[in-house]
Amino acid sequence: MSVSTGLHCRKCATLIPESEHRLVCVECGDPLDIGYDLGEMEKALHQDSATSIPDSFLKQWESILPIDRPELIVRVSLGEPQTPLVKSATIGADLGVEDLRFKLEMGPTMSLKDRGTCLCALKALELRYDTLCVASSGNNAASVAAYAAKAGLEAVVFIQKDTSPAKVFKCLVYGARVVRV
Repeated sequence: MSVSTGLHCRKCATLIPESEHRLVCVECGDPLDIGYDLGEMEKALHQDSATSIPDSFLKQWESILPIDRPELIVRVSLGEPQTPLVKSATIGADLGVEDLRFKLEMGPTMSLKDRGTCLCALKALELRYDTLCVASSGNNAASVAAYAAKAGLEAVVFIQKDTSPAKVFKCLVYGARVVRV
């Protein structure tokens, strides 16, 4: 069960039930954010085992993500790993920063978009959608293509006409429909 309080308007603070699946406020048209009950989130985080490392971040953070059907996680997850923070050997010292760390992205498609795309694919299944679509310069397109393929969804990716052939190839390998714009 999610600890979400619903969808909150950034501008006018209107609260909309998450079940309405809106992107913008019905009152003013501004973007919506998912709101959380911070007390319930803290409880949920303390209940989770800090020592268990599940195969997917969706499983690890299930108690605080807006997931209604956790049994679908297996249909979308590609085994998203934790993202390690690697201590800088030289740059930190050069900058005078004692503990500078770099995020080492190691997702299934090597894109920082993988965790978000995984959740999007899960929500698409929950809502019984049949297609994932994105406009991207390449990395998000490959991520959407991969997760759509895993979830059994169609993928349509809009990419710039000068996107590298390697990025286009990644999308095509996963079966995405690629539209150059």
